[in-house]
Amino acid sequence: MDKKERRLPIKVDSVLHIPIYILQKQSYKSSIGSVGSIPCEKYLHSPQHDFSLVIENPHARASKGKYISKGYSAWLVFKSAVFLVCLTICFYQSVHFYKHYYTYPLTTGIIVINPKNYKIPAITFCVRSPFKLRDFCKKHPTLCERPIDVAAFCDLYKHYCKGDPSKLTIPKTGHFTTNPTGDPELEKFLFHSFRYYNITGGDSPVIMTPKVRKNAKYTVVENPFEHELRQGKFMRCFSYNLHLMSNTEPEVVENETNEEGNLKIVDFLIYSQLKDVFFAWSQDQVFFSVHSPFVPVNPLTEGDSLEPGFKYNVYIRLEEEHLRPPPYTTNCTDYIDLWNRNNRTGARSQEMCKTICYLSYTRKCFGCEKAKLILYDPENLCPERLNTTGCPYKFYAEVEPCKRRCKPSCVKLKYHYSVKKIETSEKRFAKRNYITVGVFVRDTDVTVLKHNPLYGAWEVFSYVGGLIGCWLGISVWTCFGISEKRFRKAAEVIQNFRNQSRLSVEEAIALKLHKY
Repeated sequence: MDKKERRLPIKVDSVLHIPIYILQKQSYKSSIGSVGSIPCEKYLHSPQHDFSLVIENPHARASKGKYISKGYSAWLVFKSAVFLVCLTICFYQSVHFYKHYYTYPLTTGIIVINPKNYKIPAITFCVRSPFKLRDFCKKHPTLCERPIDVAAFCDLYKHYCKGDPSKLTIPKTGHFTTNPTGDPELEKFLFHSFRYYNITGGDSPVIMTPKVRKNAKYTVVENPFEHELRQGKFMRCFSYNLHLMSNTEPEVVENETNEEGNLKIVDFLIYSQLKDVFFAWSQDQVFFSVHSPFVPVNPLTEGDSLEPGFKYNVYIRLEEEHLRPPPYTTNCTDYIDLWNRNNRTGARSQEMCKTICYLSYTRKCFGCEKAKLILYDPENLCPERLNTTGCPYKFYAEVEPCKRRCKPSCVKLKYHYSVKKIETSEKRFAKRNYITVGVFVRDTDVTVLKHNPLYGAWEVFSYVGGLIGCWLGISVWTCFGISEKRFRKAAEVIQNFRNQSRLSVEEAIALKLHKY
């Protein structure tokens, strides 16, 4: 073979395959301008090599292009349809999420903590007797008298008649006196004693230790039961750790339990002797209630009664509930923050806020305050026989709108308690002259119920990002990129298979090329 000769492989896509070998001399470069100008006889026998020349069929190329064009158009239509469906679903879910998000939904979580300092409750005692009977009649003999029927009186109330009944005197009120409805002078005297009770305070039956006295508050409540009004319209109360309108923080104690596993809060000793009861017909004399330092209560309706001559152990348990301010559905008011911003003045609970609404109305109407719940400053106490028909202001027009503005507290302190009554053989208790109350925390764990936003910044990002990533990223771009390649490959395989079936010439025709 001439050194100037070289092998030239030629391959053209076609439906007809002809094995051929071409020897091209340097001097015949111009003679191979096209495949059709080479005589086939010159390529009949070539022992060295076989070479395939694929000649394109013009009709096959047109058919193939038409098929691919139609397939690609169908693919574009399908791709666009799926894209629009995915985009519609993404938009629908986004709008639905947007509407749900702006309802400010909440989720509830419960945690249990063991605080270093325990928030102790307020403890309120109310006593029906405004004075000790014997001392009162000695100091104010003009307001007392002998019972009309001493024998009948002593038969009913034997504890009054120990000793010499001839010297017995009782206040001028009740069935066994000359004026059963009550002497006006006595009523006036009792009313003033209630008004200035927080100043005098010396008639309180609670025997106070220095610790108790330091955190004590004298208050007054109203008897809500009309059939008991003859027992006294008002009741004197003593409250420990009560901070309804004060400018100080409630008391806390260090969380250190004793050998029995209890955290001791405080002890109270209350004098209550039956022969010193002011209203002889009264049964229950002492009431108490455990409650939040910021919430006013009436122990007659929300407490328990205590019996002289017994010890009582009170076991408390604290729960907290944390709400969310607007725009969340719990719609609470942070009274503590409001109290701080108002120079530590004002209410610190929803209940006290409503009480202020009522007290403001009575001050506006009558120039005094009616004691529906605990009256914090009884100097402005309204008299018992107050004419309430002359007020020019309508109650519901004044009070109800004010109450509606009192939203729930963002932090609620809920104190649950149980009372254990214990008999004792001690002499002072055997004479049934005293009541002892011990307050303990048996379980110092605090259950906190929190209302948290359902969607925080991270949850919103995850939700919206998931929608976009799923419906647009995966469904449209990622999936369609892979599917389109596979679709094209499948279309080419199908088209080649159809073209192969139309061939009338055998695919393997071997021609051998002779040298010149």
